[in-house]
Amino acid sequence: MGSVGGSWRPKWILMLFILVTSAYTVNGFFYDDSIAIDTDGYIIDKPTAKWNDTDLAVEETGSFWDVIYGIGDFLTFGNIENTYARIIINIFVVICWIIIAYLIYTFISQNIPFT
Repeated sequence: MGSVGGSWRPKWILMLFILVTSAYTVNGFFYDDSIAIDTDGYIIDKPTAKWNDTDLAVEETGSFWDVIYGIGDFLTFGNIENTYARIIINIFVVICWIIIAYLIYTFISQNIPFT
């Protein structure tokens, strides 16, 4: 992948890491699945503190698996409803992570002697 010398690998790793982090940051700003909308298009109020002692509070809170699914939903850009846009963004992020891993691997294999 080119010349061994120089500081281009750390610069590319840093740039790609910032790019992926900014993609997830923007997703986090727009990610909100807690808003419920009724049939008329109005936002339904969120539960208040007085609901904590009722059965409705148990239904409103998530279980362990809901948390795991929520993390997976966030990592795969689950709030984007357009399927093709979601696939393109996921492919872009996966390619960035693969390039980062390859750059780290080549940096370690060429600059750190194991023998």
